[in-house]
This record gives sequence, structure tokens and C-alpha cells, in this order.
Amino acid sequence: MSSLLGTGVVETFLFFGAYGFLGAFLKLRCDLSFTVIGLILACYGLGGLLYSAPVKRLTRALGERGLLPAEEARSAACFSWPSPSHRIGRIPFLAPSVSASPPL
Repeated sequence: MSSLLGTGVVETFLFFGAYGFLGAFLKLRCDLSFTVIGLILACYGLGGLLYSAPVKRLTRALGERGLLPAEEARSAACFSWPSPSHRIGRIPFLAPSVSASPPL
């Protein structure tokens, strides 16, 4: 139990510590307005709230081991959805995650 609690504490510090600087990072690197930055961060929070509503039923229906492949399939579907990124150029803050992926 203590290792689980410790993992949660470390994860909280690493995630929320970096998340606190995301607005400044978007302003510096992408030169977005503070309104757009606020909308991006608010949509992230809204996504978390929308996910928290069905997660209990999903966990009960799929089990903890079945939830991971279902979420991976959902993420793959979202990433394969056509986007207008080829028209607006490369998004700098997504570049490390895209370039780190293995070639297909």
C-alpha cells in the first residue's frame, strides 16, 4: 500500500509540476494568445471530467485488463483521424512525441 501511495505522490509532482508551466510554454514556443492557451487547458480539464463519468461502468464491463486495450484502440482511432496539420505546419510541442515513434 505504501508503494502505491508513493507512486501516486511522485506521479502527482511530476505531472502537475510540468502542467503548471504548460501555459508559459505554449506562449513562448507557439506565441498563442492567452485566450487560446486558456481554452486548451480548459479543454484538457473538461476531457478529464468527461472521462470520469463513464470510467466506473467501463471498468466494470471490461475489467482493468480489458480497459487498457480499449483505450489504446480509442487513442489509435483518434490519432489516425485526418487533421488539417499538413496545412498549418508542424506543431512544435508535439514534435518530440511524433519523432520518437517507431517507423511504420
